[in-house]
Amino acid sequence: MNRLWIVTGGCLSALLLIGVGHQYLSEENKEPPKQVALATAKSAGGGESVAQEPPALSRAEAFAKLLELAQNGPVTPDLAEGLRKNGGKKAIEPLLSLMRSTTDFKTVGACVVALQDYRDPGLFHDMLARLDEIGVLDDPGKLPWFSKRLFGDYLKSATEPQLGLRAIRTRPSLYETGAELVTASLQSPDAETRKLASEVLNKVNTAKAPVEHKP
Repeated sequence: MNRLWIVTGGCLSALLLIGVGHQYLSEENKEPPKQVALATAKSAGGGESVAQEPPALSRAEAFAKLLELAQNGPVTPDLAEGLRKNGGKKAIEPLLSLMRSTTDFKTVGACVVALQDYRDPGLFHDMLARLDEIGVLDDPGKLPWFSKRLFGDYLKSATEPQLGLRAIRTRPSLYETGAELVTASLQSPDAETRKLASEVLNKVNTAKAPVEHKP
C-alpha cells in the first residue's frame, strides 16, 4: 500500500492511503484505485502526530474529500494527482478552477502537471495562459514540468504561437518538439512573432538545456 502525506499550511494535516500496488502508479495503468481511505493526523500539545486509519472510502467519497482539502489549502502535487486518479475526467474542471483561482505558482504548477496526465493537448492553452498571467511562463525557475510529446501535439494546432514560443524560450529543451513552429514563425507577418522566434533560436544556440524530470 502506498502512503502519501498531504502537507497543508506547513503541517501534516491528512494521510492519503491509496490501496494499490506500485504498478498502479505507472502511466500504462489508467484504472483508478478501487478504494481510498483518508485520515486526519493531528498533533496535540506539541507531541507527535498520530494518524488512525478509518474505514475505506469509495472513489467518489475520496474525491469529494480531496476536493474539499484542495479548496481549503495549498494544492500539493500528491493532492492534485489524487484528485485526478480518484475523479477521472470529473476532476478536469475542478483542477482547472483551482489553477485559475490562485496566484501561488506551486499550486498552479501542481494542477498543470496533473492535467497533463489526461493527455489532452487542448488543455495546454489554458495552462500556458494561466502561467503567463501569474508571471511564470518566462521564469525558468518556476515553470512546471511539461510533457514534450503533449506540448508538441499542442503546438501543431496552436492558434496563438506566442505562448508556445515563450515556453520554448524559457525552457530550450522543448525546442525539439517545437522546431517547426519556430521555423514557421520566423516567416510570420507579425513582427513580434518573428522577433520572439529569433530570440528562441538564439537561446537554443547559446544555452544548455537542463534535463527535465517529472515531479
